[in-house]
Amino acid sequence: MHFTQEPREAVNRQVVVLVGIAMAGLLLTAGIGWLAAGRILQPIRTMREVADSVTAQDLSTRIPVHGRDDLSQLAHTLNNMLDRVERAYGSQQHFVLEAQQHLRGPLSRTAQAIETMATADENPAERRRAAKQANRQIRSMRRTLVDLDLLAQSDKPNFVKPQRVSLKQLTVEVYADAAENNPNRQWNLESTANGEAWVDPARIADAMHQVVRNAVDHTDPQDPIRVGSTLTDQGKTLSMWVTNHGIPLNQEQAEGLFEEYRTNSESEDESGMGLGLAVVRAVADAHNGSAWVESGGPSGTRFGIDIPVDALAPRKAGEDEQLAEEVHESMREER
Repeated sequence: MHFTQEPREAVNRQVVVLVGIAMAGLLLTAGIGWLAAGRILQPIRTMREVADSVTAQDLSTRIPVHGRDDLSQLAHTLNNMLDRVERAYGSQQHFVLEAQQHLRGPLSRTAQAIETMATADENPAERRRAAKQANRQIRSMRRTLVDLDLLAQSDKPNFVKPQRVSLKQLTVEVYADAAENNPNRQWNLESTANGEAWVDPARIADAMHQVVRNAVDHTDPQDPIRVGSTLTDQGKTLSMWVTNHGIPLNQEQAEGLFEEYRTNSESEDESGMGLGLAVVRAVADAHNGSAWVESGGPSGTRFGIDIPVDALAPRKAGEDEQLAEEVHESMREER
């Protein structure tokens, strides 16, 4: 006879130990997997929380980016998208406010002029003055709408269509157009740049027309206005300007002139800078250039733009491939 109870108890103890070890291993594996999954999904939860926090009133929240993995690249891409959305929303809001501010005054004065024409039946002179006032305000509103339309187009990729043009011819055309449209002013062609540049002549003409109009609005008929251009930076930059002897500007005024959203004065006798200089800046930016103003010197106040002559030139064959190779090489070095 052989008693089996004792061996069975030993086997049972071994089975219990093995089951315990298996369960402990399973729990440990589950815990590690849960922690790893939580760590992996944390960036996704952060993206969801940021997306939930973005509202029309606050578009400034961004996703924190750590590392260089695929999720970090996704977060970086989403941040760039939020930047574009914030800029677009801000431009839209400012555009609406700008239209309201610039049209409110002319609309009010037009309504007053129409009311005067309707009640001044026995005073022909007053009716004529009111009609002139209404016509002047309508022209002002039309000009504002044209400027707003140009600013709205400035963010589009095909805003400028560069071509190789003669700088001397471009300057002479700007000068001739200014003299023809404002015959009651004293116009001088100060200098002309020699050479050619890749620019959009129509957009450059638009910008210079705004500068000319600004000079006319802020000078007296007897004041001379000078138009000129030259090549600077060893022939790499085109500089075009309009000089007048209007009221000098202090530094704060000069720095804020090219801001995009400046309202016109509500006073009929005091014309503001309007949208014109914002158009100048938009055209300069589209050409990878800059708009500038100088004031207080003996020559008066000078508004102008600086445009790189070859910034918008078409690339030669092979330049794109070379640029791509340089970028690829720099990325490999960073890694």
